[in-house]
Amino acid sequence: MLDAASDLFAAALGEKAGHARSAFSHARLPLDLPVELVVIAQILPA
Repeated sequence: MLDAASDLFAAALGEKAGHARSAFSHARLPLDLPVELVVIAQILPA
């Protein structure tokens, strides 16, 4: 899942897609979701 998210950001943002990622382990997520993806983004003026 994280690889797909990285690919999505790279496709959408091109060379500006620099990012870091982390994986967390939970015994159980809300709503029985298999993955939790958290995005923190900063949009800079052109």
